Amino acid sequence: MIDSHTAVKIFRAFDDVNRIRILQLLRDSEKCACVLLEDLRIGQSTLSHHMKILCDAGIVKGRKDGKWMYYSVSEAGAQRAVKAIAEITGLSAPEGDKRETKKGMSDKKHEIYESVKQYYSDLTLNKGGQLASSVCCCPVSALSDQVKKIAAEIPDEINERYYGCGSPIPDGLSGRTVLDLGCGTGRDVYVASKLAGPTGEVIGVDMNDDQLAVAEKYKDEMADKWGFSNVRFIKGRIEDLAAAGIKDGSVDVVISNCVINLSPDKEKVFSEIRRVLKEGGMLYFSDIFADKKVPEEINSHPLLLGECLGGAMSYGEFKEVMRKNGWDGYEVVSSRQACIGNAEIERLTEGIKYTSDTVKAIKM
Repeated sequence: MIDSHTAVKIFRAFDDVNRIRILQLLRDSEKCACVLLEDLRIGQSTLSHHMKILCDAGIVKGRKDGKWMYYSVSEAGAQRAVKAIAEITGLSAPEGDKRETKKGMSDKKHEIYESVKQYYSDLTLNKGGQLASSVCCCPVSALSDQVKKIAAEIPDEINERYYGCGSPIPDGLSGRTVLDLGCGTGRDVYVASKLAGPTGEVIGVDMNDDQLAVAEKYKDEMADKWGFSNVRFIKGRIEDLAAAGIKDGSVDVVISNCVINLSPDKEKVFSEIRRVLKEGGMLYFSDIFADKKVPEEINSHPLLLGECLGGAMSYGEFKEVMRKNGWDGYEVVSSRQACIGNAEIERLTEGIKYTSDTVKAIKM
């Protein structure tokens, strides 16, 4: 039974229209206080007052990054609040419309998001970072000498729990704003940080708390090592970068390493990439591609999805998604056969050939 003191805090959290609006804004992804101020059109002191009440109730959690606070909904706290209201009123928590989950998201997409989050949390926390196959692993030989040298200076925990099938780090990053989609524990973010230098900025976006916790853990250490601080991490989905506070035409280079294949809505991913890039900006990403359309039973298989085989696009599908979202063309910078190295997974994916490719496209 919930205690009365906690119940009062929970009910107070819902008794103001601005706090309801804040929860609606936070329900899909973490947001910077600067974004909330702009959306709500309220003052800093008013926002701080509302956030204190929501945090005291345990419904919202915050973290500081540089001069700004970032806020997100605490899933455990929100569930506790629903349970408390049900206990006090004697009513059951409503099941809602089973066809939709968050903000009109289909059950199928929601299941994929949750499956991917759970898979990588389990790898990070319980399996010592060990994948079941070699697909989402980039051999050292595929890294440039420059990237090898920088990666060797990055803490072991980041490298051991980082997953990527390539090395999507282009030349010419000095002074640039770089966005890493699905940054995980932040290896490519910290490599790009060194290359972007003190006049550049590198932003990592990921939806997984456990992976981001590793990335955040070493921010100060890496800033001391490089001699400057130009990195920030944001919790969010790569399909909704606006919710993560990434503005139109604000990014010079978008990178991503074996993550886009995990998204259940690739059209939105490429649409958002195009929106945030400046004119002449570059998309440079590594991913797993299939030689034919991957069947649904593979796309929906939790293990195969987590190992980046389910969800992989064929080049026919990739061309169509790019065309629909205004991209004129692309260049395959490198391509190699994706080695699976697991007999059971090879059996489950029999008949499909996979490659690990790095692709470049320019916003024109």
